[in-house]
Amino acid sequence: MIPQEFIQSLLGRVDIVDVVDRYVKLKKAGANFQACCPFHNEKTPSFTVSPSKQFYHCFGCGAHGNAIGFLMEYSGYAYPEAIRALAESVGMPVPETRSRTEKPGAAQAPGLAARMLEALNYYRAELKKSKTAMKARDSERLGALRLLSAAAKQREVDERITLDDAALVAIVEKEIKKRRESIAQYEKAQRQDLVDREKFEISVIEVYLPKQLSQAEVESIVAEAIAATGAKSAADMGKVMGVVKPKLAGKADMGKVSALVKAKLAG
Repeated sequence: MIPQEFIQSLLGRVDIVDVVDRYVKLKKAGANFQACCPFHNEKTPSFTVSPSKQFYHCFGCGAHGNAIGFLMEYSGYAYPEAIRALAESVGMPVPETRSRTEKPGAAQAPGLAARMLEALNYYRAELKKSKTAMKARDSERLGALRLLSAAAKQREVDERITLDDAALVAIVEKEIKKRRESIAQYEKAQRQDLVDREKFEISVIEVYLPKQLSQAEVESIVAEAIAATGAKSAADMGKVMGVVKPKLAGKADMGKVSALVKAKLAG
């Protein structure tokens, strides 16, 4: 584990303009610097780097973050790898402490984060091969994956942690929920084009959820939880949800699970 004090010291030492300019040729534009975004195809520069605020932002695709976030997004580094690469560039040795739960020599098996990165790299490569209309779906897939990846990386940067699969699943669920809420609004506005877009993005990112349980399996788990907790009424709903949530998180729509528990206790 890399101490947070070191991370703050590192961010204070580096200049994000220098970091980004190593990979993307920047041009001065007033108080900031500009370039065509390295994360999506564009002809007019919408990618801005602010030396005063020490962050980058693309007004075209929404990519944003600090120097660590840029290395994660551009080079595909995990959070700790990005810190080490950045520290090496300015000659700062990285101190590390071992958490109480971390075992010496333990290696983390490739998981959900690795699968996301692999998919991102694949669609980026495909888009570089061809810019024809036939690649439109690849572009949309890449956009959905980039938003998902950005949400995960932002949490890692904000909380200075490396997300495990459980945390990543929670982010996937949150992103799907946001899109379902958008679908409801677009349907009211009769914007089928936007409804279709949101549904497509859900189909892209939901593959990173664990295998979904059937309705019968969900009902069985809920029934077992009600019996185990001795729940008798809606007042006991919290107890039941406390039991079923760890078993169903990522494997079922928790909104529907909550409604099911409520219905069972009301009956």
